[in-house]
Amino acid sequence: MITVNNHFHSKYSKDGGGTIKEIIKEAKKCGLEVITITDHYPVQEYSKLDIPEGNMEAKNVDGYLALKSDEIGLRIGFEIDYAPGFNLEIPDIDYALGAVHGVDGVCFDYNEESFINAVKKLGGVKNLYLKYFKLIQEMIETGKFDCVAHLDLVKKFNKGSKYFSEHEAEYRKAVLETLSLIKKKNIVMEINARGLFKPVGEQYPSRWIIEEAFKRGIDISIGSDSHTPKAICLGFNVVEKLLKEIGYDKVCVFKKRRKEYVPI
Repeated sequence: MITVNNHFHSKYSKDGGGTIKEIIKEAKKCGLEVITITDHYPVQEYSKLDIPEGNMEAKNVDGYLALKSDEIGLRIGFEIDYAPGFNLEIPDIDYALGAVHGVDGVCFDYNEESFINAVKKLGGVKNLYLKYFKLIQEMIETGKFDCVAHLDLVKKFNKGSKYFSEHEAEYRKAVLETLSLIKKKNIVMEINARGLFKPVGEQYPSRWIIEEAFKRGIDISIGSDSHTPKAICLGFNVVEKLLKEIGYDKVCVFKKRRKEYVPI
């Protein structure tokens, strides 16, 4: 059974909802014992994108860092966007979750229109996904992050290989290079259940990527990436079954940036 969730959002993110008390109430209903809140870190100059901002406001960071609970194991993290020019000194938190949502200042995952716009601006879908994985690799190389969020987010609108095939040699090469770097840097790959409820209709990353990660001995984290309290465990039953089929029997949680293991 999955008893941890290392990626969810609250009212502290402009694109999220729910108080920590409301979220904990729902988390306990579905058997969660440790939860790591990961609201979006305030937008930095280097990370601005061409979409409405969904991040936390800087004035709310201190209150967020002070969150506590006697009802559940509550850890404090941030989902932090990486982009060229990254110069952030990460605060004293439990968990730093690194993510890429845009390339060259252009967001590709806000909606399908934004994806099509990004493809056009970047000169084709291949350029988009190659630049995306290059940014993920740069992010890993910084050594600032504990985990890579939704590794293949670029597939969000690619149901039925609508825009590209994951069998393309360059796509697979980029993914495998990224996995090798994750292993080399000894960080963690996230299994993100939210993709099940997006157009692509499956978790991030794809099964074949999780299988490759397992072969390499890469540790995993798990998150619902929920933005409302009721969705805190959404998709965990599907993801748990998949992970066990592949061979994973534990997931990671972090406390003060130190890795711990929890069985599934």
